[in-house]
Amino acid sequence: MISDKFKELLADYAVLLLKGGTHSQDSGTMSAGRAKVGQGGNSTSPAATDLDVDIGAGSSAYTINAIKSDDNVVEFSLRIAGSNSDLSGKVIREAGFFDAQNNMLTRLNFDGVGPVPNTSDLEIVFIVEVE
Repeated sequence: MISDKFKELLADYAVLLLKGGTHSQDSGTMSAGRAKVGQGGNSTSPAATDLDVDIGAGSSAYTINAIKSDDNVVEFSLRIAGSNSDLSGKVIREAGFFDAQNNMLTRLNFDGVGPVPNTSDLEIVFIVEVE
């Protein structure tokens, strides 16, 4: 069993890993993480370190966010423009979030989405509960 306070602190740290910034308990500053989307989606190993088939879009192609929606619940979100040349014409089947050292924090595979029209954005939201 872990305490409710520890769950809350872990959720705070998960937000910090993606958004970057200074932790309230530490004077050090963490760099922001990143997101990726890919065309793979069949790997389910928790030992995986990257997406199966990353589309290759650079960090600047994504808008990412992380918020706490409850004491122990974090929402990670990513957005990539349909006009991005790396996304154009592709069906997306996986997404992942990574810390600044490129450690994969979470990954989800799903039924294919796309191709995304040039005039639209692809937005993916992960809801992570610390239990």
